[in-house]
Amino acid sequence: MNNKHFIPNQQLNLIIDNKTVSEELTRIERAFRNRPKRWLRWIRKGYRTPSSGTEMQNRAGASGCLRKIFAILLLINRHATIKKFIDEGLCDAHLPLTITAKKDPIFRTPVMALHRRDGTEVRCMRFWRRRSVESFVNWQWSVLSPILKLDHGGKLLHYSFDDNVILPFTSYEFRINSGHAEIFYASIHPEHHDCHPEGSSATRCFAVKKIGGDNTNSLSQSQFKQEVCMLKRVRHDHVIALLATYEQNNSYHLILPRAECDLARYWSSRPEEVPGIDLSTVQWMAQQCEGIAMGLSAVHHHLTSSMSSLASSSSSSSDQSSIPRSHRYFGIHGDIKPSNILWFPCADGTDMGTLKIADFGVGKFNRTERSTERSDSVPLTLSYRPPESDARLGTPNGGEDVEVSPAYDVWSLGCVYLEFVTWYVGGQRLLDGFRQARGPKPRDDASFFQIADTASRAEVKPAVLKVRS
Repeated sequence: MNNKHFIPNQQLNLIIDNKTVSEELTRIERAFRNRPKRWLRWIRKGYRTPSSGTEMQNRAGASGCLRKIFAILLLINRHATIKKFIDEGLCDAHLPLTITAKKDPIFRTPVMALHRRDGTEVRCMRFWRRRSVESFVNWQWSVLSPILKLDHGGKLLHYSFDDNVILPFTSYEFRINSGHAEIFYASIHPEHHDCHPEGSSATRCFAVKKIGGDNTNSLSQSQFKQEVCMLKRVRHDHVIALLATYEQNNSYHLILPRAECDLARYWSSRPEEVPGIDLSTVQWMAQQCEGIAMGLSAVHHHLTSSMSSLASSSSSSSDQSSIPRSHRYFGIHGDIKPSNILWFPCADGTDMGTLKIADFGVGKFNRTERSTERSDSVPLTLSYRPPESDARLGTPNGGEDVEVSPAYDVWSLGCVYLEFVTWYVGGQRLLDGFRQARGPKPRDDASFFQIADTASRAEVKPAVLKVRS
């Protein structure tokens, strides 16, 4: 083991048991042999400080034990000093210890000092060699891996981690760069999280979306806050759920359920030339298309009593009309496409799974149903963009502004539906042919519309209107 790994909580409890502590203590000092039960209780369960006789308490209100401190001392072969930690009243709740520099009061030269988490200086390690102190500080992170509360009682938690914190990932694999973020597949140790996402093949696997990095700036922070705002406010069975967020190493991270694949890969991964026309598949497609439409509607028309509170998801249409217009917010996803719709298989394999809208990195809420944006600032995927996004259609100020509204998403979703039906009727081969018909050459625009000769209006491409004979 090295300081890049962590010791899970339950494993630590099994390692630092009565037998191990007894054997190590009786080996190093006679004082421990005289009163072994008291030392065992102090290290494993907590103790009373020698000076005051009061019981040490950690932040959770439990007795302050030294199980983690003793494990660190074992790792660096300094466990014989455990008595000094006890005499000073240190416990695991004071970790992590940090190294700071200060001036020697006599010689006025820089010296190294250790401080607890609350800022109090640690005295029992004052005469340790620098290498031993640094070893303790480095190894302490191995026993301080956090327990992540994911979607904790409906309350989204945000963590700000020290750069040295070792997160409880047992695997962390890069999957894709989505333009403004990187997506990783991560497995979290089962003892360090309290959530099991849907999908039998991803019981303890999650997706981590990383925004920013070494060059994190205000734009990265803005993108992070914007996406978190969207996902916090929209709770729907067909919209991906945000489980938690954290900040570390100048990056922002979103922890999400891990999907099996996106809709585009779902289509291409089916080996059959034609999926097969049967009632169950038709019903599943209809249910999923309806669910996605309802999920997108929840984004488009969000009701709240303030910008910081959520309206009840059970509100009826009559309830909605009674809410003041100033408390209605209109959301826009801005990039609906097959690769932003994720497929989650059913955990027990009883149905064909669930489709969910994801990637709200370019979405936003507005106080009005329509907003005006510069055409070069509106993110889009060319194939699924609506006609109004094309600056060539012209606007009063020369085509620099684009009017963005929920209709923007509705057009894109309609394009996805049409491809869905095309795949169902003719499989991946017909779907590829449909895309090629919209843009025969690799660099051609494969959108569903074209600009008319007058350059002032758009029309649907003939390939989209054509019905397969």
